[in-house]
Amino acid sequence: MKKSHWILIVAFVIVVWMALMVGASYFGYEYKSPVRIENWKPEPAP
Repeated sequence: MKKSHWILIVAFVIVVWMALMVGASYFGYEYKSPVRIENWKPEPAP
């Protein structure tokens, strides 16, 4: 039972890693856009 448990853990880690890589490449452009960063940390009006 321990072997199957480790196999499930390894498979889960691989799926999460692939999802993170795809998500980073897919949302990377929007996340790096200056408009999104400006909206995320708005500066106080002078």
